[in-house]
Amino acid sequence: MELSSKCGSKDRHYRNTLIFLLPSPRGLTRLRNALREVAALESVKRDYASQLDEEQRVELKQKLEKARESVGDALGAAYTTAARVEGQRVAVVTLSQIKPTLADHLQAAWKQLVEEDEWILRKVGTVTLQNVGLVPTDAGIRLKDCLEAFLRYTDKPMVATKDAVLQGIAQACKDGIVGIGRGVNLAKIQTKSCGQVVDLDPNEDGLWVIPPFSAQPTTDATKVPTGQEAGGTLVHTGEHGLEPGVLTEEGGGTTTIGKPAEATGRKVRHVTIKGDVPMESWADVFRCFVSPAARLNPRRLRLGIDFDVELSAALNEDHPTLKAMREAARQFGLELDEE
Repeated sequence: MELSSKCGSKDRHYRNTLIFLLPSPRGLTRLRNALREVAALESVKRDYASQLDEEQRVELKQKLEKARESVGDALGAAYTTAARVEGQRVAVVTLSQIKPTLADHLQAAWKQLVEEDEWILRKVGTVTLQNVGLVPTDAGIRLKDCLEAFLRYTDKPMVATKDAVLQGIAQACKDGIVGIGRGVNLAKIQTKSCGQVVDLDPNEDGLWVIPPFSAQPTTDATKVPTGQEAGGTLVHTGEHGLEPGVLTEEGGGTTTIGKPAEATGRKVRHVTIKGDVPMESWADVFRCFVSPAARLNPRRLRLGIDFDVELSAALNEDHPTLKAMREAARQFGLELDEE
């Protein structure tokens, strides 16, 4: 069985987010009979309730309640097959548990599809990323496009949430399978990460999944102990807590061990961040400052803005963009001055 790629005159979108429940002929017949019984009893109550005595009204009420319960029981039992789109075909699986209520039936179906049949992934592994072609080898892929691929295209596994893809890509970066770049485009990558933990925001535009790379060895003497030959003396920075002193090397040389920088132990209670931020880096403001600050559970967090826009040409005060800015400022309670 194939599914049309058209829905009326429009293309079908996000088919990879849909799970269908299909009824069995026997179960559907039972459900229809139960619904007819409810409809008949409700018709009697509506048309003849005023003509019934007290005993007949009580009996009708009991029958109606029982009929409605039968509908609930028949509803879950009618839909015994789950279906989803895979490529251009529809795959089906028979549900192993039939629950008496629709809510319990849906919960059991979800558990089976996630845990037993693995139709729906809670986390995308690195092997899955490689199999579906989302581990780049020569260029790069926008992170948003990776998320969109799992939601839109039926040649990808179905995922429970966007976080399933984010967690998989973050783990792949930590394992050195892919790299993560931040920048306006692939030609202007500002920072790169590979082989380390990264914090990914699905709403950030400037995130790219790039081919893996080896981190370049640092030459900063304050990070890696280094030495320099100078007249037979080898000078070290003493990075790893070595006490200062002089050691005699084999061959008559000496090694001077530098004293490490002492920890200040200073406590921080208040942080203020100010300065100009380039327009292309505004997405990084939330990743680097707003989100981490919120996770610190601060006693007070005050966030503000300070936009100073100098136009290249004067605009009419009724310009749509200016009007939209005024309305947004009014809704946020911000001050907007125009000259």
